[in-house]
Amino acid sequence: MLLNDIKLRSFDLLVSGQPLPLVYAMRLGKSHHDMQVFLVGAMSRRVNDTTDDELAMMEPATKATLRALRANLKIAISASLSIPDGDTSLLSSFLQIVVMLEGTKFLQSSTQTLSLALRAPLASKPVATAHGLMHKWVSRELKDKQVASVEEYLANATGDLVLLGLWSIIQDQVREADEVPLYFFARDDRIQKAVEERLSLLRRTAPSALARLSKPIRAQLDSTLAILDQRSLNGRERVEKLRRALDEGRGRVRATEAGTWLGGAVEETTRSSGSGTGAGGCGLGSRRRD
Repeated sequence: MLLNDIKLRSFDLLVSGQPLPLVYAMRLGKSHHDMQVFLVGAMSRRVNDTTDDELAMMEPATKATLRALRANLKIAISASLSIPDGDTSLLSSFLQIVVMLEGTKFLQSSTQTLSLALRAPLASKPVATAHGLMHKWVSRELKDKQVASVEEYLANATGDLVLLGLWSIIQDQVREADEVPLYFFARDDRIQKAVEERLSLLRRTAPSALARLSKPIRAQLDSTLAILDQRSLNGRERVEKLRRALDEGRGRVRATEAGTWLGGAVEETTRSSGSGTGAGGCGLGSRRRD
């Protein structure tokens, strides 16, 4: 109860002191793993609860808190990589909060890059591009060290970047399309669900708007959502399947494989002049969750 009170009323105590509470808990090892999870969760919640107005005004107190958060995460990442037999299981959580803190410009720039690559996928290799962008960003944070526990985060983030690139194109073609919040990025399947929800909304409120979508983009989005929904595969397997579909223009996903698609087979992508994708697909937003 005391820790929850501190989190709600005196959060700065959780990210200050010598040694820092999170780093101290990490040094104590697995016996204090629950404490590490609590502290990381508190940091994530604090970033989530920071309003756009607070960020815009950037009062000294807010600025100091966010700076302390970033310092904590940087030190925690270094500690995870340097402590003998250190626990790296929370590295993905650290990286996720770093993206929430300072990743807006990176995500906006990467989304623009992906939206361009997706217009000529066979030439520009959008999935490989997304993976390269994320790998470069993660390598910077991890100082080029390879950590197995981060691979699933990297794969999830790669899929999210592809979806953000596709959604950017859709917003160019369909003015009724709402934005997808960037703070959903690499948080399980929240980007995917956000895209599905917005497609479902368009189907109900502006079906004629979806008809304006180009067939190549429709096929790419159908394929991407179908592949990313295959939860029997791990993240790396889904990204590899997505790479074959979008970057190489080969492969086919059946509705029974995707599990939630209606209307028969979904063409992942087919070669066609100018775009590298065909008109396959069974209709955007036509999935349902059982």
